Amino acid sequence: MTSREPSSAPQDLCGAERYVLVADLEGRALGAGPVDTPATLGGVPVEAVEAARRGESWTGPASPSGGAQRLRTVPLHLDGEVVGLVVLAGDAGPDVAATADLARVVADIAGTTDLYVLAKVVTASASEVLGADAASLCVLDGDALRVVGLHSTRPVDPSQWRRIPLVATNPLAEAVRAGEVVVGATRAEIDRRWPGLFPPETAERSLIVLPLMTGERCVGSVGLAFPELRAFDGGSRGYLGALADSCAQAIERIQATMIAAAASAKLRYLADASAALATSLDYEATLRRVADLAVPAFADWCAIDLLEEGSFRRVAVSHVDPAKVALAQELWERYPPQMDAPTGAPGVARTGVSELVEHVDDELLDQLGLDDEQRRLVRELQLRSGLTVALTARGRTLGVLAFVYAESGRSYSPADVPFAEDLARRAALAIDNSQLHTETLEVALQLQRAVLPETFPDSDRWQVAVHYRPAGRTDVGGDFYDAITLPDGRLVALVGDVMGRGVAAAAAMAQVRAALRAFIALDPDPRTVAGRVDTMFDRLDISQLVTMLYLVVQPGAGSMSVLSAGHLPALAVGADGSTRWLEVAGSPPLGVAVGERPVTDVALREGETVLAYSDGLVERRGEDLDDGLQRLAVAAGVIGSGLNDTVLVRLADELSVAGHDDDVTLLAVRAIG
Repeated sequence: MTSREPSSAPQDLCGAERYVLVADLEGRALGAGPVDTPATLGGVPVEAVEAARRGESWTGPASPSGGAQRLRTVPLHLDGEVVGLVVLAGDAGPDVAATADLARVVADIAGTTDLYVLAKVVTASASEVLGADAASLCVLDGDALRVVGLHSTRPVDPSQWRRIPLVATNPLAEAVRAGEVVVGATRAEIDRRWPGLFPPETAERSLIVLPLMTGERCVGSVGLAFPELRAFDGGSRGYLGALADSCAQAIERIQATMIAAAASAKLRYLADASAALATSLDYEATLRRVADLAVPAFADWCAIDLLEEGSFRRVAVSHVDPAKVALAQELWERYPPQMDAPTGAPGVARTGVSELVEHVDDELLDQLGLDDEQRRLVRELQLRSGLTVALTARGRTLGVLAFVYAESGRSYSPADVPFAEDLARRAALAIDNSQLHTETLEVALQLQRAVLPETFPDSDRWQVAVHYRPAGRTDVGGDFYDAITLPDGRLVALVGDVMGRGVAAAAAMAQVRAALRAFIALDPDPRTVAGRVDTMFDRLDISQLVTMLYLVVQPGAGSMSVLSAGHLPALAVGADGSTRWLEVAGSPPLGVAVGERPVTDVALREGETVLAYSDGLVERRGEDLDDGLQRLAVAAGVIGSGLNDTVLVRLADELSVAGHDDDVTLLAVRAIG
C-alpha cells in the first residue's frame, strides 16, 4: 500500500459529516488529503492507528476536543498481517460489521496482482457485502470500456458486455466521461436515462456507478445494481468511494506491472525469435518456432502463411491449447481466404500495408459478411483483437504474419504495429536468404551432377569404386573425380579439389574437369596433362587453386605412375586389411608455374587397393592433419575384405564429423589378375 493525495479528496476529516477512507499504519489517508491538526497523526487519530496495529477496532472522537463527529475504525489485513485501517466518519455510516466486511474486500483488492482476479473480488465480493444483485468492473481501453468483471444473479449474455464505447448511452461510460458518480435512483429514472439497460420484466431497481480515479485520470468504472430502492447518501457514498478508490489504485498498479511485463516479454520474444531466425536455414521449421515463441508473449494465437502460386500455404499456427489449434485449422480449411478480398491476409499481402483490428465485434463480423457457422467458430475461438503484417524482403512479399488476442482479453494498439513489422522484416529476410541459399545450392549440385561421372566403364581388369557426398547443409565444394580406361588397357584415375565453395567453385571444377578429359584424350601422360592445365590457368587467368592426385595404372604389371599437385597422399590397402602410405614426389597446386612436375612410379603388391580421397575426409578444424590421416589409415582396413561403393560409404560415415561442411570424395582402384 502506498500513500497518495488526489486533488478531489476532502482536506479536513474532522469537518466531514460522513466519509469512509482507507489509511496506512502511519495514519496517512489513502485517497484523502492528510489532516493537519496537532491531535492527529497525518489525518487519523493516534489511538485509532495504535488500535489497528494491535489488530483491534476503535471508536472515538475525530478531534481531541470531542464534539459530535465520531470515527469508527477496523484493521485492514493482507495475508494475515495488518497493513492499514478503514475509517468511517459520522454516525450514519455503515455499522462495524459492515466496516469489517469492507476491510476484508479492500484487503483482497490490495493483494491482487491480476486484473481478472481483481474484477472477481470487486464484483462478487462487493455484491455480497452490499447486497447488490449485479456488479461490473470496466477499464478504459482506448475509446471504449473493456468489461473485465461481470457478476449477476440473473442470466446475462456476456457477449453484450465485452466492450462499451465511451459515447454509448450507458451509465458505466457516462461516469467515465464525466469523472463523477452516476446514480439511477429508481427504475423509471433508469429506463428514461438508459433505455433497455435492464430487461422489461425486471422489478424496481436502483444503481450507482463510480469512476475509478487516480488523481486527475480516470482508469475505468465500477457499477452496482440493487433489486430495491437505495438512498445513496453521504455515508453510503463514502463507503463505496473507499472501495472505488482502492480499486483504482489496484488497477493502476496492475496495469503498470502488465505494461512492464509486456514490454519485457516482447523484448525476450524479439531476441529469441531473432536468434531462431539466424541459426537455421530450414525456414519452415524456424517459422514454426517463431509462431510458438509468440504465444503468449505477444499473442494468444500466431499464424504464418506463405504465398505460393497465387494462394496461401499455412506453414505455422500456434496456441497453448492444441485442441484450439485444430479448430483454427478447421476454420482455415473450411473457409480459405479469398485472395481478392480487400482486407485480411489477402489485402495485407497485396498492398504490404499492415492491418490492425483493435476489437473484434459484431459490427466487424457484419462487415466481413460471415455466416452463422463462421460466427459460431469465431466466438468459440474467442477472437478479440488481431494484427496482420506482411513478410516483405527485397521488394518481394513472401506471405503474412498474423497475431491474435483471444481468451486473454488483451487488445492490440497502434503502438504494437512497429514491433510486429520489425519482426516480420526479420522473418522475411530469413525466408528470402534461405530460399536464395537453397536455389544457389541446387544450382551448384546440379552443376556437379552434370559433370561428375555417375558410373565407370566395366572392365575385367579393374575394380573401381567411388563415393562422393556434397558439402554439409550450407554449401557445395569443388571436389571432382574421374576414371578413364585408355585404348591400350591402362586406367587413368584422378581426384581433385577446387578451393572454395558454391556456384563459383562448382563452375571452376566443371571447367577443370572438362579440360582434363580433353587433355587426357590427346595424351594421358601425367606431366603432359598437368603442364597443359598449368598453361590453361596462366593464359585464361584462372585464380582458383586446384589440387589433384593423378594416377596411371598399368594392367597386370602391378605398378602405376603418380603425379601429386598439392594433394594428400594415396593410401594402399592390402587384402588382409593392412595399410601403407604411397611415397611420391609432390608439387604445388595446379596453376602455379613450376615447370615440369615430378612423376613417381610406384610398385603395387598383389591384391592391393589404392585409395585416393579429398581433404574433407581427414581435415578437422583445430586438429593436426596427421591425426586425420592416422584415423584414415586405421579405418581403411575395411576395404581389404572387398571393394564396392557400400564399403566406401561405411568408411566415410565412420570418419565424418557432424557439422563438418566440406565435400568428401573417395575413389578406390584395384587391379584384377
